[in-house]
Amino acid sequence: MGMIEIYWILLILSGSYLLSSLMGLDGGEGDGDLDGDGDGEVKIFSLRVLAGGFMGFAIGGGAMLYGGHNIGIQLLTGALVALGFGVLSYYLAKFVYGLQGNSNFSMANLQGMEGFISIGTTDNGTAQVKLETSDGARNYICTSLNKRVKLKSGDYVQIAEQIGTQLVVKRLRKSE
Repeated sequence: MGMIEIYWILLILSGSYLLSSLMGLDGGEGDGDLDGDGDGEVKIFSLRVLAGGFMGFAIGGGAMLYGGHNIGIQLLTGALVALGFGVLSYYLAKFVYGLQGNSNFSMANLQGMEGFISIGTTDNGTAQVKLETSDGARNYICTSLNKRVKLKSGDYVQIAEQIGTQLVVKRLRKSE
């Protein structure tokens, strides 16, 4: 297999992946563009960035091959163009994810939200509060700020604070 076939294979595979990812056929963030700790930071070595680099290598190296240059010039040009395409893909992904707003879930974002008690205070002192978040309605374990207050299903509450994974709520209005 000659260099021209290698360039074409890289160009077709990376171009197909980039096209499918732009169309959303790769499952969104299934390639690990984001680093997963909730701050929305883009990874430098995601599949999208690497595919952009491979595409740049194929275009740069292939152009030098068609220009009649030797293998050293092809590889050097391919590597430089790959670096440029990779950096461009990284900043493009960072820009696109920056436009999405903060939809990454964080319990700290729940403070101050208001919702209804879905399951009243149980024997162990916990209840469940139903909140409308950016991901839809969710139930969270909670306790009452005032330990003497027994929360009942339908009570309207506000999130006062968070202790670990448990929310502490303040009752605003009793259920009717």
